[in-house]
Amino acid sequence: MRPFALKSLFVLSIATLGHALSSLTEWTEQHLTALVVANTTAQLQTAIDSFISPNVALELNGANITLAGFTAFLQAGLPNRVSANVTFNAVVEVPSNPQSPAAAGWVGIFFVTNFVYGNPPVNLTVEVASDLLL
Repeated sequence: MRPFALKSLFVLSIATLGHALSSLTEWTEQHLTALVVANTTAQLQTAIDSFISPNVALELNGANITLAGFTAFLQAGLPNRVSANVTFNAVVEVPSNPQSPAAAGWVGIFFVTNFVYGNPPVNLTVEVASDLLL
């Protein structure tokens, strides 16, 4: 699996993971973490469905890609993956309505994902900067 750069995601809507969220940042970090650490095809599909709009505009390694293509790209790495994690280096959020800051807005996010594959382990680190419309 080769490193990738993901240009942008346009996500569906704020949906809680069992509790009220305090910010767009919290929602974004929770959903992106679920996407990165998914261990099965079903977990990955659930994470994608709850985070990424079906009308997404994606760019992968400088080329436009459909959501189905991006999903297949992520699924291809699942069978040999030993572990995965994500570190958020910087997040900037701009709520659409300051009186209801967790309802909608923009999130600019810089994160690093770390994937370990196979036996012996091979480490793949991916750094991404992305703007998310929530």
